[in-house]
Amino acid sequence: MNYKEKPFISAIVYLYEDSHEVVSFLEKINSFLSATFESYEIILVDDFSKDSTYAIAVEAAGSLIASTTVIRLSKKHGMELALLAGLDKSIGDYIFNFETTAIDYEIDLLNQMFQETKTGKDIIVACPINKRISTSKIFYELFNKVSSIDQTISTERIMLISRRALNSLLDIDERVRYMKALISISCFPKIIISYKPINNKYSDRRTISSKIEMALEILVSYSNIGLLLPLYISGFFLTTSILAVCYLVISLFVNTNIASGWASSIAIISISFFGVFLMLGLISQYVSKITKELIKIPLYTIEEQKSKFNQ
Repeated sequence: MNYKEKPFISAIVYLYEDSHEVVSFLEKINSFLSATFESYEIILVDDFSKDSTYAIAVEAAGSLIASTTVIRLSKKHGMELALLAGLDKSIGDYIFNFETTAIDYEIDLLNQMFQETKTGKDIIVACPINKRISTSKIFYELFNKVSSIDQTISTERIMLISRRALNSLLDIDERVRYMKALISISCFPKIIISYKPINNKYSDRRTISSKIEMALEILVSYSNIGLLLPLYISGFFLTTSILAVCYLVISLFVNTNIASGWASSIAIISISFFGVFLMLGLISQYVSKITKELIKIPLYTIEEQKSKFNQ
């Protein structure tokens, strides 16, 4: 009889229009979990897919000899809040978080992650090695430069987190949920396992507009950009004013026929308006965040849920 690990494991999977991959993913993940652990559960969270992902997930989960829960959100909330819905339902001693059903890694990577928990690590993340320039990589570079947190963040496909760390993260009263930043704030021991993708199955299906909206929320919530940017812009305007005065003084001594200066005036006025509207945009972001905190709008809403418990 093969030895199996004792801790109860929860596996939470984010789904969004994954009808073509969810069955294969479930088979592979369930095979690993059943071979490695004595007891576990699988929680699938469908982020209001427009295709048949939810129906296929319910059917596939029902055929497994395992405790399963399939959740369908009432509207598209985004990956962070969808995974939060799964985390709230989980009961495991350790919790796997899967951001995608695309498997671009060897399954043994999951066992490698779990073995790290025996060294005292509460959070283990698997990060793909990707040398290509992408919008995500650019965002992480910007975030790490202006962030108010100590640890750097990067692309993460899978996360394994202990129950004590998860309980602490869930207790953080932050309406804009960004797990990577919250983990850094919590200061729990963390280790990063890098892996080289074995295929090109993964693709980011988020729209540019959703990426920009999420990036703005995260930067406002977890960085000092709102404090630093006005200082930089003020310094720019101060420098521009000094240069303009120097130009005027030099012109008085060198050239008595001074031009009307309408072009330079328009340029300075345009730059000034740019700065004003940029500040208004940042202020509106902060006002929006404060409003969310005060109103306490539900972070997510569940439309339907089906559960099956292993006997």
